[in-house]
Amino acid sequence: MGLLTVFANFRIDSEERFLRMKDSFYSFSDADIEKWVINVRGSFKDQVVLFLQDKLGNKLRIYTLESKQGWFFDTRQMLPEINSKYVFFWVEDHVCVGGVKYFDAIVQGICNLKVEYFLYSWFMNGKVLEAFQKLKPFNDENLIYLNYDKSIHKQCISNYGGQFYIISCCSITSLNLFVSIVNANDPILKRWPVETPFDFEKAPQDIHWLPLKYAIPKNELFASIDDDINCPGYSLISRGLYPERLKRSTLLEIRKVNLEEQLFSWRRVKHFLKRSRFSYNFSLFCCKFWIKMRELINLILSRFILSSVNYRVDITNQS
Repeated sequence: MGLLTVFANFRIDSEERFLRMKDSFYSFSDADIEKWVINVRGSFKDQVVLFLQDKLGNKLRIYTLESKQGWFFDTRQMLPEINSKYVFFWVEDHVCVGGVKYFDAIVQGICNLKVEYFLYSWFMNGKVLEAFQKLKPFNDENLIYLNYDKSIHKQCISNYGGQFYIISCCSITSLNLFVSIVNANDPILKRWPVETPFDFEKAPQDIHWLPLKYAIPKNELFASIDDDINCPGYSLISRGLYPERLKRSTLLEIRKVNLEEQLFSWRRVKHFLKRSRFSYNFSLFCCKFWIKMRELINLILSRFILSSVNYRVDITNQS
């Protein structure tokens, strides 16, 4: 069993997104990576396939799946090719800023410590590190780690001062955790359209995935190209470290999956209210009530999810 596989199932649908994907690739492609298992969707998929085949050769396992069943269904078709101890979930608009040597050292540290989940990006100008240091974690040369349970999670949210996702796409996970997330039908009531990967991420309330042996880098490893994610000045474009050839809003409009236009977005609600005979306040109340009920139902059903996917195999037994 090898140490690390790069996994991606992304949509490349514009010249700009293709350029960003290539910049992301070049930023860490020289790292010690055994295999790349990639599914490409979107109008630029042929260009991406040719690029990756040229750069990776025999290391590449390439797919162009885009079924109506959605992202998780297609990802499950790729699982037989993913058999390393750890899986790097490649998000194409994040760039390695810490260097390849630091990347390799991080991966080796994760393996030595038998970490289950490592957040490789969203350093947020040190805000995440500061929140974790208050939790009295264990220290390694390049990362800090701890047994991240429900109690610790509650403290972390308080320290961070905002929503802190339990699991992000920008992650290095144990093979077992990765496969469990992909195979689990979680949440039961989806928060996002099936063609997107966002339900891979586990929200602050998804505590049924805890505990996890959880780690973050001591220094920034990756950074988002254009998403400040409520932390002004965080992204590489905001720092003046990456050219702004297109606005983020333009890219999302091209994709036609504008994050502000997703399920239960207030813009759609307002459009509906203009055409409805219900009062704005009543309709807004109903919308918020449904979201709360959706999350309550997901919480109740979550106790049955992990038992169905053979979760929590001891990664120390992997060889």
